[in-house]
Amino acid sequence: MRIVYFDIDTLRPDHLDTYGYHRATSPAIDELARRGARFESCYVSDAPCLPSRTALFSGRFGIHNGVVGHGGAAAHMRYPGDGHVTDPEALPLPMVLSRAGYKTATFAQHHLAWHFYAGWDEIHKHSNKNSLEIAKDVNDAVLPWLQQHAREDDFFLHINFWDPHTPYRTPMSFGDPFVDEPGPDWLTQEVIDEHLLGYGEFSAPDYLDLSAGFPRLPPQLRNESDLKQWIDAYDTGIRYADAHITQVVDALDEAGVLDETAIIASADHGENQGELNVYGDHPVADECTSHVPLVISWPGGVKDRIIEGFVYQLDLAPTLCAARAANPRPVGRNLVRLFCSW
Repeated sequence: MRIVYFDIDTLRPDHLDTYGYHRATSPAIDELARRGARFESCYVSDAPCLPSRTALFSGRFGIHNGVVGHGGAAAHMRYPGDGHVTDPEALPLPMVLSRAGYKTATFAQHHLAWHFYAGWDEIHKHSNKNSLEIAKDVNDAVLPWLQQHAREDDFFLHINFWDPHTPYRTPMSFGDPFVDEPGPDWLTQEVIDEHLLGYGEFSAPDYLDLSAGFPRLPPQLRNESDLKQWIDAYDTGIRYADAHITQVVDALDEAGVLDETAIIASADHGENQGELNVYGDHPVADECTSHVPLVISWPGGVKDRIIEGFVYQLDLAPTLCAARAANPRPVGRNLVRLFCSW
């Protein structure tokens, strides 16, 4: 069976229409939820990006795997074992699946960490834009790969879209899909006036004007019009990434394998959008950063199901291994029975 994992950076569930958002930001993810299951309370154990993905692919919390930051000693992977040989019961997910006969391929290039790439059969570099690529750049590499491999059995494809991450850079040719729609009603002038009296990195008064290079960004965060432009830019990034999910799904459908492919959509973390006077970053262990979407469409699985219970995103590692009878299985909760009817 084929498994496609959409890893959408900096994606908040409460900015997706499938989670009740008032803007239609995510028709493709919404369709996946109708075809499968939507998890209401999925949380990452560690953030930001590298700690989150390390937890996901190791199936272990940062306090156990050693990666709790992006650099230095805080980013050194700690493998269980005797110091020379890694414990075979604690291999990363890509390696476990590869050893079980899966072709494992990642289209992600944001982490200068060797352990992030451990176990992949294929690692694809799709641009030289230093984390400023857009979903089109990713799909320019992914879609040809699918043309070649989509009909093959047993692959695990990891696709990382970066568009909801600052600086918001969706091409202006994509238009402004939310220009006539209201933003979140809590972001009022009263709120911004209070924030302007505060301080701190990524706060309203510390806002860095990048609008010359990124025209979707406002030159300042001083009033409700600025806030509206800011939120529109974030939501447009989500909508742009979602449109490229559609392209991948369509490619699977054209290859005749869509109904035989498990598709997962989630995120490495969320994003503060004014909460705690933080705009466009994810520096604290709060609801905005830790709560992520999780949608799973599984062949032969449930349809249009909402799963309310709390889960950790890192539970995906033991779940996928158990579902595909891959061993060893990372320690953690097996979620298979929540979205499969068998």
